[in-house]
Amino acid sequence: MCQNCRVCCCRLTVDLTTYDIARIAIIEKKPPVHFVTYCKAAEDDRCAFRALGTWIKLEMRQSRGRCVFYDPKKQLGCFIENSKPALCLIYPFHLGSDGPVLRKNPLCPPERLMLVDKKKMSAEVLKDANWEHERYFEFVDDWNSSAMGNETPDDFVSFAVREMILEKMPLGSVFRKIRRKIKQRFAKR
Repeated sequence: MCQNCRVCCCRLTVDLTTYDIARIAIIEKKPPVHFVTYCKAAEDDRCAFRALGTWIKLEMRQSRGRCVFYDPKKQLGCFIENSKPALCLIYPFHLGSDGPVLRKNPLCPPERLMLVDKKKMSAEVLKDANWEHERYFEFVDDWNSSAMGNETPDDFVSFAVREMILEKMPLGSVFRKIRRKIKQRFAKR
């Protein structure tokens, strides 16, 4: 949990997934336009998707150099503690290719790292965050392999939300895996 140390992990650039956006919008009852911004991205960024002829990704909106959900008057600083994006939830860890890894230079003062919420840092929470990111990266890959590139960022978000819904349906994840295998085989030809 945020300890309001004022060093501020809230100054970090936070890449969002559609899972993060849905969680915040539903729990906090905030429209995505309040907290999501579209940013240009590098082609090799795992979160980058093609839209409007360029590479874009979803990021947490900032105001005055801090997350829009940071409130210095609140004891914890973050007023979406129960619906944080996965990257914020697992901070000071980050999701590496082999799972969660402690950041080399976390912004938290060393004495604060000793106070990390053990439940938040549990293997179960880290595993869930990793699962969400892996699914989101699949959505991005699927979009990038089939999109023309002139679609809007909103088109991508709609696509990713449909994939999230499909993932939750009985046999939905099986259907998605089969569809991906078929696309991969045709792409090789």
